[in-house]
Amino acid sequence: MATKGYDGTSVADLVQESGLSATSIYWHFGSKEGVLLALIERQQERILAQTGPDHVDGAAPPDRLHQALRGTGHLIREDPIFRLTMMLQLEITTGPPDRQEALRRVFTVGRRTAKEMLRGVFAPRGEQRANQIAEQLGDITQALLLGALVTSLINPNQAVDDLMDGVAEAILAVEADLE
Repeated sequence: MATKGYDGTSVADLVQESGLSATSIYWHFGSKEGVLLALIERQQERILAQTGPDHVDGAAPPDRLHQALRGTGHLIREDPIFRLTMMLQLEITTGPPDRQEALRRVFTVGRRTAKEMLRGVFAPRGEQRANQIAEQLGDITQALLLGALVTSLINPNQAVDDLMDGVAEAILAVEADLE
C-alpha cells in the first residue's frame, strides 16, 4: 500500500510483501480493508502512547494540548508509517460506494483517537468537562489534523510545529466558546 496506494494494492500484493498466505490474511483481517483498519488501529495506539496524558507536562490544558499536538506533528514529520496510514484514510474516501462502511470504520478509529487525546489534555478541568470537550471537538480535531497532514505534504517547507500550534490555538478558541 505504501507504493501502490490502497486501490492499487491487491491481497496478492499483501501476500507477497508479508510472507503470509492469503488464507491467513483473510482469517485475521477479513479483507484488504481489514488490513488497513488494523494498521490504522495500531497507529492509534502509537499516537495515544506518544500524546496521551502520561506524556504531556504542565497543569494547564493549553500547554498540554500544544505538547500533545506537537507529538502528533513529530509523527507526521518523522514516521513514514504514520503518514501512510493518514494518507490511506484520505485515499479511501474516493472510490465506489461499497467502501462507505470501511470509510465509516476508518474515521471512527480516527475520531476515537482524537477524543482520547482531548480527554487526556483537558483532564485537569475535570472528567465531565473533559468528556464534553472530547465529544464536541473530536471531529473538528480529526479534520484539523488531516488538514495539517495535507498542508505539510503540499508545502514541505512549512514547519509542522507551527501547523500543530495553529491547530491547538483553533481548538482552544472553539473550546472557550463551549463554556
